[in-house]
Amino acid sequence: MKYDGRRMVGLKCKKKSPRGTEPKPFKSGFKVNTIKALAINPNTLNFAFEFEEDDSVVDCRSVILLDDNNVEVGYNDITRQDQIHKQRKQNATT
Repeated sequence: MKYDGRRMVGLKCKKKSPRGTEPKPFKSGFKVNTIKALAINPNTLNFAFEFEEDDSVVDCRSVILLDDNNVEVGYNDITRQDQIHKQRKQNATT
């Protein structure tokens, strides 16, 4: 199933970590960053995210998406993604 990565722009994410360990911080020093754009990682040639908080590029498969309440969201959970975007649009208009 293909998924449009541009719809992930504006979502928050954290780095994946081995079980039972704290996730490594991003270059900014934060443990949670906001996705700014979809890109190609020049080091690995994989799809990657760029972030608003810093100029780092991290492979998409190395992060976990979060909703507004910092609850993990799966890549394949398209229904949930749509709900998040609808909620963001409603919040922006109010």
